[in-house]
Amino acid sequence: MFNPTSKAGYFMDEKQLQALANELAKNLKTPDALNQFDCLLKKICVARICRFTGGAA
Repeated sequence: MFNPTSKAGYFMDEKQLQALANELAKNLKTPDALNQFDCLLKKICVARICRFTGGAA
């Protein structure tokens, strides 16, 4: 699973996030693929927020 923190425990900087986004975007060829990827990212974000705050998804 992707871990957005660096070895020092800080979140990735904008340059690292942009490089990751560019790599992931290489496989998004259609609007449907982009939509599916967007939904996946939203689910991941909600799940991480729930774990961080102690809430349930």
